[in-house]
Amino acid sequence: MNADTIARLRRPKTWPAALATVVAASPVARVLAGRSRRHGMMRVIGGAAALVLAAPAAPVSAVGTTVNLDMSNLRFCRQAPCLPTDQAYLRNPSGGPVPGTDNPTTIIDVPSGAKVVWTYKDHLCDQFSICPGHMVMIENGTSAGRPVGMAPARQGPTTVFYKVTEAPGTFIHYFCNINQHDQYGQTGILHVTG
Repeated sequence: MNADTIARLRRPKTWPAALATVVAASPVARVLAGRSRRHGMMRVIGGAAALVLAAPAAPVSAVGTTVNLDMSNLRFCRQAPCLPTDQAYLRNPSGGPVPGTDNPTTIIDVPSGAKVVWTYKDHLCDQFSICPGHMVMIENGTSAGRPVGMAPARQGPTTVFYKVTEAPGTFIHYFCNINQHDQYGQTGILHVTG
């Protein structure tokens, strides 16, 4: 190497404007970047550290996330008391949602990996001895659906749990099949998010 090349290598490099802003924002990078010319490598390390610190955070994992819903007035909803407008969709008695009947105001976003907890708070059901409580059933193309669990009536706020394992973008239609509660409007929809 000749003397000019050595001198050029020893000169401090100029940072692109965006990177200089990031570096200036980081106290660690400012200290590292402020060292003398002989510490050129430290400037590079400082810039890399600043970029790592300024990078957007990864999405928060849904593991440990709980989504709480209620069962009330022969409906599923975000918070009791549930209203007649909390009917999520019309259910075909032979199984599955009637196409085009999803009520968008009732769709609940749940992160993939979250736990959904339905809590029984149905004082209306408690008034009738023929109402044993509520089942949570997931649509699976059959009239019966896939059982998640049952919350019995007249035993206080019992709960049913479900671990969301479906892929983001999936819509999970669910219902209560006891005494045809689904035909009276006890249906719900979960939308799995990323």
